[in-house]
Amino acid sequence: ATAGTEAAVHFLEEAADYEVRVSAQNEHGEGPQGQVLAVSTSQAIARFDMGTADSPVAEGFMQVTPVTEYTPEQGFGLADAGSVTAEDRGADAGDALQRDLLLGHGGAYSFLVDLPDGACTVVLTVGDATGSARTDIAVQGEQRSTVAVDDGVRQVIEPAEIVGGQLVLDISGSGGQLNGVTIAADGTGR
Repeated sequence: ATAGTEAAVHFLEEAADYEVRVSAQNEHGEGPQGQVLAVSTSQAIARFDMGTADSPVAEGFMQVTPVTEYTPEQGFGLADAGSVTAEDRGADAGDALQRDLLLGHGGAYSFLVDLPDGACTVVLTVGDATGSARTDIAVQGEQRSTVAVDDGVRQVIEPAEIVGGQLVLDISGSGGQLNGVTIAADGTGR
């Protein structure tokens, strides 16, 4: 019998080809490996690094600070971000994407990105190297994830359907932390 189990492999390189073998395991041990499966990862179409105006920006990313307001000319930015501040936790807190972040301080804010209509995958980097983080994430108006991290950062992967030319990410929660956003066109149509 075939079970409908699904798994995902995270933190793979962007726009790369991989060969994967799968096996199943239960209380009696691991079963034989299946045949090699060729898979590829998507390439990001937009990358954003949230933080302070003075903190380093990850290579290939656009900088977003508390004053990066959305404008149609720019095509991305924050909306309703009156309570948002930024912190840079320093080089010991991780790489350029992990070390700095936006904080909502219990208020809600939105991050908007103009994109062509269609399916995409959004990867949100959320957390705080110096303490706990609790962030609620809504994608296109639909509550999707509550991320609780004791320290450090976590990546959350969410599918989105762009309709009307704009991705809307609503960020809230007691901390409302957001370190980065990466968006890839999604060929799966999810």
